[in-house]
Amino acid sequence: MSLSRVVGFEFPADFDTASFDAVNDQVASIANPNDLAAPWKKNAWFNHGAAWNGLAYRLRSAVEYNEEFGRLIALSTSPPPDERYSQERALFGCIASSLSAIDCFYMATYCVATALSPEHFQLRQEEHLNKTPREIADAYHAWQPSDEFSKLLSNVAKSDEYKKLKNLRNALAHRGTLPRQHFFSTVSDVPSAIPSNPKALGGDFDYTASLSDATTSIHTQWLCHTASQLVSEFNRFLVRHPQGERA
Repeated sequence: MSLSRVVGFEFPADFDTASFDAVNDQVASIANPNDLAAPWKKNAWFNHGAAWNGLAYRLRSAVEYNEEFGRLIALSTSPPPDERYSQERALFGCIASSLSAIDCFYMATYCVATALSPEHFQLRQEEHLNKTPREIADAYHAWQPSDEFSKLLSNVAKSDEYKKLKNLRNALAHRGTLPRQHFFSTVSDVPSAIPSNPKALGGDFDYTASLSDATTSIHTQWLCHTASQLVSEFNRFLVRHPQGERA
């Protein structure tokens, strides 16, 4: 664990905290809100800051919710109502925070790019903030198609892991809790199952996913690794393009 001087708390083990803080330092120069010659940089700085802090807070929340869910689900996958509520709260909190962390990272990179290359990235109206990770990755690819960071943005936005995380978040956020299929045994506690296709119609649910600590940990492990990789590569990108080589 290492302490970030930018947000004031520790990131998970193996997270590139140094690069996270370094990016913030670089952006302070790139998107200087006090640049009288470019007053529009205020939008880049303040919106980047909101998203960069969002990445940190959501990442921490996801890890803490994951730990809480793992502890609760180990007690029982068929608990009484109050305990079931606590499990569902931790599950939703973990999945929603995990997806939000990735989305916040992409938004932060978009805001910085508006100061580096206004020709490719605009931030003059509220609508310009309505960008998906895929759209932001495409914009970077159009600007710097051969750069490793542009490639990484596209790979993550198109990855199966991101798609599965997004589908699960959408199902929990817009359709409700995941139904559980319980199994009764006189020998041992058999974990309940949940649909492996959470966005399907109820009659088509495929109860092949076991409800366990892996229900959340598989996503948080991917998040921590991927977020650290993205932050590291973004830091290197800003070192390579400090003034925004405009294509």
